[in-house]
Amino acid sequence: MKRNLLLLLMALVCMPFYAQTYCYKLVSTVDKQTGVKSKATTEYVYLTFQNGKSSCYFSDEDGNSSKASSGLNTSFGVSTGTKYEGENYYTYQGVDNGRYVYLKVVTTYTYIPANYYAGERGGYYPMSQKKEYLYFSQSYDRINQWTDPKSYLVKSSGGESQLVSAARSGWAMGSSYGNSTNSTIYVYEKTTSPTEQTDNPTMMY
Repeated sequence: MKRNLLLLLMALVCMPFYAQTYCYKLVSTVDKQTGVKSKATTEYVYLTFQNGKSSCYFSDEDGNSSKASSGLNTSFGVSTGTKYEGENYYTYQGVDNGRYVYLKVVTTYTYIPANYYAGERGGYYPMSQKKEYLYFSQSYDRINQWTDPKSYLVKSSGGESQLVSAARSGWAMGSSYGNSTNSTIYVYEKTTSPTEQTDNPTMMY
């Protein structure tokens, strides 16, 4: 009996270290190129850390993550879609200038139709990747969120069909991702969870 009680107490103590959810409020945006700061419309988000803060993900206040859907769209017989690697998780990368760095990689897939004459099957193939960063202060009270504007071409795994190789080459040549700019940094501060605002009566009449 005592042993079971001890195990239960140990489990209760360790649970907060396995997964912890915090509320953050968007307070401003910063232009990365000019350093100009602008006040942002108030927005609350929840972040859940797990496994000793080795990774984190956006969630609801109970720590539940809404896994990203594939978001596939079809137009003129060609389909494209994106998915988040690691089921929307940001993974800890290390320390940079006193900031804790977390990274999430977004992979873009393109559908390649079948080539009947070459005996090749159709399917979705990874074409490019984008990198999304979260920079935390050492106290984890402040976040800078930024997406790298550059798109990184996924390397060929070898033995690709002619259609896939051609599509990959066309994606690299025709994509404007590498020339795009995203200089906006979103600044969040840790806060308490907002109380729900209602118009309900507050007293008896």
